[in-house]
Formats: sequence, C-alpha cells, structure tokens
Amino acid sequence: MSTEEDNKQNKFKELPPDIWMVRPCDVYKDEYKDCKSIKSRHHQYYVFGKFLDCNQWKKSYENCLQFKRTYSTAAYEEIIAHEKARRLERLAGAYGNNVWEYRTSPPLDWSAPIPEWSEANENSLLAKYTKEKSKDPNYIISKDFLGCVIL
Repeated sequence: MSTEEDNKQNKFKELPPDIWMVRPCDVYKDEYKDCKSIKSRHHQYYVFGKFLDCNQWKKSYENCLQFKRTYSTAAYEEIIAHEKARRLERLAGAYGNNVWEYRTSPPLDWSAPIPEWSEANENSLLAKYTKEKSKDPNYIISKDFLGCVIL
C-alpha cells in the first residue's frame, strides 16, 4: 500500500461521530441550483415576501469539495454547523409546541398480540391484494376486487 492510501485511511478513522450529517456534494449543488431557480424565487417571494439568500448552499458545496479533497477540518466544521442550523430550523415547530408529549421509552404493550377485531379484516380488499401480490409480483388488481366506488 502506498503512503498516500495509508494517510487517507488514517484520516478516515479519525472522522468525528457526526460525519453522517455531511451529505454528498452533489446534493449541496442541487440545493443551490434549486434555490436560485425562477420557480423557487417565485415561491420564496410569495411565502416570505423576499428572496432567500442561497449563498450558504454554494458555500456548503465548496466546503464539501474541499473536505473531500483535503480532509480540511475547517471546511468540515462549516458544513456541520450549516447542517445543524438547518436541522434546528426545520424542527423548530416541533420543539416549539407543547401539544405532544415526547416518549422516553416505548409503550408497555408495544409487543402485545394482535387484537381479535383485526381478524375481521382477513377478507378485506387489502388482504386479498396482498395475498395475490405475494403469489405473483406482476399482479394487477382486477375489477372483481373493487369494493367501493365513490361518484
């Protein structure tokens, strides 16, 4: 093995645990192109009353490329900071409401047996379709199975 390959493998072992947040570089490029598109600009103006700044996507793309080439810690930290801020902004509504109680453990009866009333659904349209689909992957539902028509 060459020294260059050894260096890459050693750097790969030293990556921080939140490396999973770094997306493929093409995703950042696509987000930037989408943000700058006329359709997105129209949507931004309609929703926010102004155009959003898309430069963060371009910067993240450039940092991603730099990180992939040189394993730059500064570029990596900027990408992670952007991803964390984006995630926090996305989840702000969920964190901000007090309607739901978040679970700390699964419900006590999460592995309980299936109730008896579900046996009544054995002859349902979905059960028949699933049974036929498991026999033939190319199965298309026939007119015989159509149980309800809403006009």
